[in-house]
Amino acid sequence: MKFQLALLVAGLLQLSAAHKILVIGDWGQETTSSSRPAQEMVSRAMGKYLEDNPETEYIVSTGDNFYSYGVTSPESERFDSSWRDVYWVPEYPVMSSLPWYISLGNHDHSDDFDELHQVTFGITEPKWILPDLWHDWVDVKDGYSVHWLVVDSQSMRHDKHDVEAQVAWFEEALDSSTADYKIVVAHHTMYGAGRYSGSTTLRRLIQPAMERYDVDVFLSGHDHNLQHVKPEAGLSDKMDYVISGGGGRVLYEFDNDNLEAIQDLGYELVHFEEYYGVVTFDFDPEKMTVDFYSPDSNEDLQLVHTFDRPN
Repeated sequence: MKFQLALLVAGLLQLSAAHKILVIGDWGQETTSSSRPAQEMVSRAMGKYLEDNPETEYIVSTGDNFYSYGVTSPESERFDSSWRDVYWVPEYPVMSSLPWYISLGNHDHSDDFDELHQVTFGITEPKWILPDLWHDWVDVKDGYSVHWLVVDSQSMRHDKHDVEAQVAWFEEALDSSTADYKIVVAHHTMYGAGRYSGSTTLRRLIQPAMERYDVDVFLSGHDHNLQHVKPEAGLSDKMDYVISGGGGRVLYEFDNDNLEAIQDLGYELVHFEEYYGVVTFDFDPEKMTVDFYSPDSNEDLQLVHTFDRPN
């Protein structure tokens, strides 16, 4: 049902030979926050990049859309002050035109279930695509397809909103997927070497299915930096783990203890960027290319890391 709803809301994207997606996480600052200038700086760098890369089709958020306690209604002024006012700006018409596919972070949740207000907001705002707390969509292109699956990791970690149903949906969606590329999006990290070494809950609940159904990339935020982690040779896990959490919140440093913790599990840190930035995905029938960008002193995005995965 969620798969059908996501397709109904977002539609199958127009056939083409290649496409690009931009990913940002941990971005939604209040106007008075000391992190607000960093969010605005990343936005300007994004805007410049998207003007130069108008083939970008949409933006994916890895969560923490509204610090520090989410929104308290679907009519919250934060949808303007923290989102539209920052990313819908006349200087950058390409960025202003793009839809956002949303996942939810820990700061979007509350004990009063305020996270549901972001779902309701999407009913009347077509650029805010969040048909449910977990959802998926398929990009069908000329010669290949990409299946994106968004899970609500905060609900999994805190036993909210029927975790068993979410996991069952996730496994069924993967089992029925015929896509060439499969990308899973969550807020919390699975493996990392910043403030967090990764969620044992996610490893238990969804990593086995991701391995079984040949997911290509697990994409997350939560750690306020950019990271690329991958399994060492010999593990059954063949995924790449990408962290895009550099949207503007205070940065998190590299942590050697957490690096050693994931190394003990058979994972290696390929790249760690202790700065703000975004990640892009470029797909074509032969491969996907994942690029990591950070803004320079001129607020231009500079490539700091890249990798390819064959189809």
